[in-house]
Amino acid sequence: MAGIKLISGRLFGRLIAVAPIRRAKERGYNWFCLCSCGTFVTVLGSNLLRGRTKSCGCLNREKASQSIKRIPLSKRMSSLSHGHTKGGHRTPEYSSYAGAKKRCNNSNTPNYADYGGRGIKFLFKSFEEGYAELGERPEPKYLFSVNRINNDGNYEAGNVEWATNEEQLKNRRSWDRHKKHTKVKTCCKYGHPRTPETVGKQGGCKTCAVEQQQKRRMRRVYE
Repeated sequence: MAGIKLISGRLFGRLIAVAPIRRAKERGYNWFCLCSCGTFVTVLGSNLLRGRTKSCGCLNREKASQSIKRIPLSKRMSSLSHGHTKGGHRTPEYSSYAGAKKRCNNSNTPNYADYGGRGIKFLFKSFEEGYAELGERPEPKYLFSVNRINNDGNYEAGNVEWATNEEQLKNRRSWDRHKKHTKVKTCCKYGHPRTPETVGKQGGCKTCAVEQQQKRRMRRVYE
């Protein structure tokens, strides 16, 4: 009880310890505290002593408000207008817009050479303009990203669409160069046709991978 008397009336951040509250099933005490904003709150005694809890919650709200004020007004208003960056969370549509813009305008981006570095321009003046052209990402959203219909054209109205990785593979310059300047293998070593749909990201055969999975499943059945 001596420890309780020492705590009673002390100031912890914005909280004044008023009275102890014995916990029914556990050792120790909670504390009934008065915050400087005038709110009463019950706090775990250990959190009070270790400085983990310093207010009724008003301190965190003030810090959050101050951090928002540091963001330029133009960015805050744009976030409120379209709602695609609400609470610091970007929607898939906004992420695609920002990513395409960065590839064209930021020379520090790893794949800048394939976009802005070769003259591809991002001509949408705002997210709203890009969203009006593309609309919402089709479901399932993780399969789709922004594709330029003319691979040598800009990101602009009439030249962008949502497309899957397989659809974009047909439109890639590397695939065109591969067909023009090298002897293209029409089949894998097991005789499966090699097409943009059946070739994996590392150049492997998707059909072979599926067959190997089926064989492993059959072995497990008979083991």
